[in-house]
Amino acid sequence: MHKVFDSYNHARISYTLNKYEITDIHLRDMKAFIALAQKRIPERDRHGDRIDQALFAGRVARLQTAISDLRDAVKYKEPLLTELFARDIFNICVACHKEMKFDHLFRIPQQMTLFGEYMHMVSEHVDLARISKEQGKGPEALKKHLQLINYYLDLLKTSLPDAGPSGVILDKAAFNRRIQEIQERLRGHGKPGREPDLAHVREDINGLCVACHEPERLK
Repeated sequence: MHKVFDSYNHARISYTLNKYEITDIHLRDMKAFIALAQKRIPERDRHGDRIDQALFAGRVARLQTAISDLRDAVKYKEPLLTELFARDIFNICVACHKEMKFDHLFRIPQQMTLFGEYMHMVSEHVDLARISKEQGKGPEALKKHLQLINYYLDLLKTSLPDAGPSGVILDKAAFNRRIQEIQERLRGHGKPGREPDLAHVREDINGLCVACHEPERLK
């Protein structure tokens, strides 16, 4: 099962890098590892509780179907429904691990600062804007996500901590200038004939992340 989880992570990373053939390899490995795990379902989980064999088998079948669908999506370079896929993986893992101990691997931890939560919301809506654009959902869907990005960027300005996770003191003025530059880039997008360069926006957002997590790389 840990091989399944590793393959899941590598599939997501390789897809993000547009390495579609590598993604398919990891998805194919996942199917093989899941098939092996299905033959070795223990009677009890790590905490001594009895595992519902029928429920586990049903979850495995659902996951195998999801992987097949994802392989088709990769083949045609369609957007992956990673959130739903993560839930399928999660449902398999909690058969042996307590949900409260494993949930953080699939979603934002419950213990998070407001600043961290806002940063993740900005990142999430950048991704959702990209998906909306790729799926041709129309200008209104794209506009909604751009508005939410701008909203959370504004919230970041008032919640910036004094120091990043590494303990390095942050330059608040420089950070706020970065936010302002991103907002200027987004301003006017969503209007007829003006579509956002979401790849550039993603680079800008990553720059904000680096400001807290790896400030030495900004030198």
